[in-house]
Amino acid sequence: MLLAALGAGGCDAPLGAIRRSPPAGIDARVVAARTRAPDFTLAGTSGTFHLVDAVAKDNVLLVFYRGHW
Repeated sequence: MLLAALGAGGCDAPLGAIRRSPPAGIDARVVAARTRAPDFTLAGTSGTFHLVDAVAKDNVLLVFYRGHW
């Protein structure tokens, strides 16, 4: 049901084009869990975000979303 709903307009790729396994060689690029992220600064809607400042206050979880399906 979910795949049918996605194919009906939720995804611009044909159903046969959906990748069912990770791309070759991805294991060499995966960052291990609990690896320290390099410091960075981002401009946001509520001001500037500095990773070092956020880590000093509490734990931080970084989540990356793909920009395009």
